[in-house]
Amino acid sequence: MYHTLALCYHGEGCDFEALNLWRNLLKPHEDSTFLPALLFVSKICAGSSEFVEEGISFSHRAIENLQGRCDQLIGVAQCMLGISLSASCGSAMIDNERVERQLEALKSLEIAGRMTNMKDPVIVYHLCLENAEQRKLDAALHLAKSLLKLEAGSNIRGWILLARILSAQKCFLDAEAIVNVALDQTGMWDHGELLRTKAKLQIAQCLVKEAIETYSQLLAVLQVQRLLQEARGNLQEALEAYTLAVEVDPTHVPSLVSQATVLRRMNCQSLAIVRTFLTGALRLDRMNTSAWHNLGLVYKDGGSSLEAAECFQAAAFLEETEPIEPFR
Repeated sequence: MYHTLALCYHGEGCDFEALNLWRNLLKPHEDSTFLPALLFVSKICAGSSEFVEEGISFSHRAIENLQGRCDQLIGVAQCMLGISLSASCGSAMIDNERVERQLEALKSLEIAGRMTNMKDPVIVYHLCLENAEQRKLDAALHLAKSLLKLEAGSNIRGWILLARILSAQKCFLDAEAIVNVALDQTGMWDHGELLRTKAKLQIAQCLVKEAIETYSQLLAVLQVQRLLQEARGNLQEALEAYTLAVEVDPTHVPSLVSQATVLRRMNCQSLAIVRTFLTGALRLDRMNTSAWHNLGLVYKDGGSSLEAAECFQAAAFLEETEPIEPFR
C-alpha cells in the first residue's frame, strides 16, 4: 500500500511526499530488500542536494542487496550512486575529499555502463557528463556521440552536451554545426537553449553580427535584460536583478559571480564582501574560470599580489578547457 501510494505521488511530481512514504516503508527494517523502494528513493535523493547523502546510503543498500542478481538493476543502482556522489561534490568539503568523491562517482558510473552494456541512455548521459566535468574531454566526446546514436538524436540534452564538449576543445565551428543539426531535428519549444548556445559559439568566433541575429530569436527575455542592464552601465539595476536571482537560488554560481563583479565595478567599499561572493561561488563550482579571474582582480585591488597571481594562474589553466556554457 505504501509503495503504490508513493508511486502515485511520484507520478504526479510530488517527490517529497513519495520520499516520506518510501522512508516509512524502509525504516522499520534497516536491512530491507524491497528493491523498488530502495531504487526510487535513491533516484529522488540523487536529484536533490538536500538529500544527496541519504541517496548515497540508499544506493549502497540497493547495490548490496542486488549482488549476484540482475545486472540491469545493479547498473541502475550504480548510476544512482554515481549521480549522488557527483552531486555531493558541490557541498563545502576540502579538496582531497572532493577529488575522492569525484573518482568514486566516475567509477560507479563506469560500472553502471558495463553492467548495462552501454545501452542505457540515462547512464551514458551521466557518465559522459561526469567525464566532461572532470575535463576528460576525449572520453566525454566519444560518449556524447554514442548517446546521440542511442537516442537517435531525439533528446535535446545529448545535442547540447556534445556541442559544449566540442566548445571546451575549442572546436567552435564543429560545435555550431552540431547545434544547427539539432535545430533542424528538434521541436520549436526546444530551441531556446540551443539558440543561446549557438549565439555564444558565434561570439567565441567573433561573429558578432551573427550572434546578435541569433539572440534576437531567443525567448529568454529576463536573462537578456540582465545582460543588457550591465552593458548599458545601469549597474544598480543589474545588481538588483542578480540579487533577486541569488535570493531565488542561493547556489546559482553565475549570479553570485555577476553580483560580485557588479559590486566591484561600483567601487564597493568592502572588498571582503565581494570576495565572499566569489569564494562562495568557488565552493559550489571549483572549475568556474570567471570566479577565479574576478577573485584575482579583487586580490589585486587589495594589494595581495601573490594571491592574485595564483587566482589568475588557475583561471588561465581552466580557460583552456572551458566550454561556452556549463556542462550541466
